[in-house]
Amino acid sequence: MPDGLVRVDAKGRVEDMNEIAEVLTGFKVTEARHQPLQAIVNLQSARDGNLANSVARLCLSLRTVQRGDESVILRRRDGVHYGIDYSMSPLGSDGAGGAVLLLRDVTARRQAAKAARWTAGHDELTKLANHATFEARLSAVLEQESTGIQTQHGLCVIEIDQFGFINETYGVAAGNLVLQRLSEELQRKIRGVDLLARLDGNRFGILLLHCPFDKTKLIAETLRQEIETLTCAWHDTEIKVRASIGIAEVLPRNGNSTELLAAIDQACLKARQAGGNRVKSVIGSSQELARNSHVLTQFKEIQTALYYDRFELYCQSLLPIASDVSSLNYCELVLRMRCESGEMLAPRELLIATAGHHLLPELDRCMSKVSLKKPKPARPDCALK
Repeated sequence: MPDGLVRVDAKGRVEDMNEIAEVLTGFKVTEARHQPLQAIVNLQSARDGNLANSVARLCLSLRTVQRGDESVILRRRDGVHYGIDYSMSPLGSDGAGGAVLLLRDVTARRQAAKAARWTAGHDELTKLANHATFEARLSAVLEQESTGIQTQHGLCVIEIDQFGFINETYGVAAGNLVLQRLSEELQRKIRGVDLLARLDGNRFGILLLHCPFDKTKLIAETLRQEIETLTCAWHDTEIKVRASIGIAEVLPRNGNSTELLAAIDQACLKARQAGGNRVKSVIGSSQELARNSHVLTQFKEIQTALYYDRFELYCQSLLPIASDVSSLNYCELVLRMRCESGEMLAPRELLIATAGHHLLPELDRCMSKVSLKKPKPARPDCALK
């Protein structure tokens, strides 16, 4: 839409206006003539009521251009309002010629910007806050706590058990339904001051403000029980939902937001390893949380390597201790994992990490898979048995 224009005299009374201004204000030019600007143009901001007269007065007395900010709206005669950018410019060097008010409808632009901001901070499927919004809020709470007076807050991370099985068995659409239903149930169970977010995939986070840790435990257990009763109807079957929940105190000594979330991920992992459908707590110093974070990072990297086949076979010779043994040469195959950094994880570290996370069977299958690819032997006197 082109700009609306309203001309006023030296006393701030309307002299003329174009058709766009008529549409924006709801007044015909014949009705508006000789009326105070404020009676025709209802400009409002978050701080003030109708500011049209003050804008005109400043423009005419100071003989300077006056502009609005992003909070200004124009309320039309019938109550409809527009997002408005305005500028008012004096006519003539002495202001005797009056001034011209330019009105530009920016409603669509502001709505698009608002939608973009919302999208950047929310999950499209569940309409909840996303990981970035959640971590930013958690960081702000931790920073506030570190400045002086500490208030008790709780943190929960809820991870749907066997979510991969749900997707594989019933399809992604069924998995999305489970996510939506669970988000609706969780929203009904938390307070207005708390923050609920979908962190990623099958994980949700809840920041419980002004909540002692004992109460956080009770809330987490109540949520677990509520989730246990949740079923999602899908065609001719019902999908049962279970969840593993990790909880922690929100305290500066427990590390920053990234370390705290990593530690809670470790608690969720322990809950899953114990059979799922249970609550596990994280209580410890920042050093302990950092160790948990390293363990969890290593576990995730092993899972990724298993999925993308980032394992390699190394062949090393076995040399006899005694000299009077067979002249046959023997070699040992060693499975090594290439990390995302490009470095190779030592076999001992790989075994310790996989054993700690019950991944040895998967590692054995990977060893067999890589070995049986039967690459061209580097040495003609070696064979795989």
